[in-house]
Order: sequence, then C-alpha cells, then structure tokens
Amino acid sequence: DHQVVNLEFENGATATFSMCGFTREQTRIVQIMGTKGEIRGKMDENTISVFDFLSKNETVTKLNEPKSGHGGGDEAIVRDFLQEARNYDGNESRSSAAVSLESHLLAFGAEASRRQNGKIIHIANFANEVL
Repeated sequence: DHQVVNLEFENGATATFSMCGFTREQTRIVQIMGTKGEIRGKMDENTISVFDFLSKNETVTKLNEPKSGHGGGDEAIVRDFLQEARNYDGNESRSSAAVSLESHLLAFGAEASRRQNGKIIHIANFANEVL
C-alpha cells in the first residue's frame, strides 16, 4: 500500500521516492528541491512550477494534455524508438534497453532492500549479482 525509497548517488546527490495508494488524488507529483529553488510537477494538472528561493518568484507552465498513457511517456518511447530505427546515428537513445535496465535495477534493488529489512543495496554490486 505504500513504499519509500531513499537513494544516494555516486556524486553525493540524494533522492527520495515515495508512493502511496491511499491518497485523495490518484496522480503523480514530482518535487525536485535544490539550494536555489524548487521544481514541482503535478500530472493531474499537467503543470510544472519553478520556484526561486531568492526572488520568491514562481513560474507555472501548463503542459499539453497527454495523448497516451504514463503522461504521454508511452507515446514518446515508441516515437523515440521509431526515430532511432529510421535514423540511427550511433548514439544511445533515451529509451534504449540499457537505460531501461538501469531504471529497472533501481526498482529491483529497492525491492531487495525491502525483503532484507531495509538493508543498503549498492546497485553496481546488485547488478553483478543478478545479471
């Protein structure tokens, strides 16, 4: 019914992922907090806001209504794949298997941590164990 995952990256940046099925709004909210400001995205409102801590100014951008699932992400993945298939330039796409594997390893690592009573999981070691 709920999940909280704390991540620490090699460069020292930290992130918290929190998911709960018991909310009045069935939506996704993204918050990115930094030393100079904050970015918030609300999927149900199709908005992204940027708040500057120094000036106290907030800029809200209304996004187009998504045409497909996952906030339009499903359509974008297919579009990127087709673009790469037609015009491969040697670079890795945003929707490559390697990029997908990285994000899935984080999810599987979080589950491994949960099953081991919150044990810290080092993703590189975890990847070597499971791949």
